Amino acid sequence: MTRPSPFTLVFFLGALALLAPLATSQLPVSKVRADDTSLIGFGEAVAVDGTTAVAFGTLVDSEGNALVLEWTSTGWRPSVLLPFVAVNYAANGLKYGDNVDIVGDTIFVGATGDPILDDMGLVHVYQRDDNGTPFHRFDDTWPEIDQLLGGDIGSHFGFSVAAEGDLVVVGGPGLPWDRGWARVYERNDMGTPADPFDDQWDSSHELDQPGAPAASQFGFDVALSGDLIAVTDPLGAGRVHTWLRVGNAWLPNGTVEPTSD
Repeated sequence: MTRPSPFTLVFFLGALALLAPLATSQLPVSKVRADDTSLIGFGEAVAVDGTTAVAFGTLVDSEGNALVLEWTSTGWRPSVLLPFVAVNYAANGLKYGDNVDIVGDTIFVGATGDPILDDMGLVHVYQRDDNGTPFHRFDDTWPEIDQLLGGDIGSHFGFSVAAEGDLVVVGGPGLPWDRGWARVYERNDMGTPADPFDDQWDSSHELDQPGAPAASQFGFDVALSGDLIAVTDPLGAGRVHTWLRVGNAWLPNGTVEPTSD
């Protein structure tokens, strides 16, 4: 099913605002019921692609829920809470949903580790299953198809996530005295392009910046657009590092840093 682009969605929402210019209260407000405090802190992380959004809320016991929403003519409607495969996230020092992103019918949810418990964090990957009814989105399910592991012990891997097309970049800023991580993953359709449910996301490149100081929190935030990747290390004055894809390689493409000159 072809879905509107994010730009189409923004334009459409803007058009709705123009149709009701007298008061903000006339814009559609969607209510999300939070049973058993399951969506406390709703909106800590959010991503949208086309007419589908995913938003995260923290549980009081440090776990969390990622909620899929679909845009309709009457506003945003909740569709489903994403399942996660874990043995008691809170007890194992993991926080589900530090960052989320969605590209097409694939959702990425970061789950960082508690450095005191030596957890390195991971990213859950979900794929939409329309269950044979592509024009009825509210019976869709989102099975988990992969988990991305790539950080070191205590790296907070999954703290930042950015996806586009068949690529995803994941960052883990690590402990306050660590340098942090950033890694690129690429979709592998396993020779069955018509079946996305057996896809794997293979680690294709570890982004490295030799000039980054040991305590930079490299990987605090990441961004991806076409052949360009940006990764931040915000401690101290802070810097933004960029890479350009040339063939199958990601090559350093310059650094941005503040100056008083």
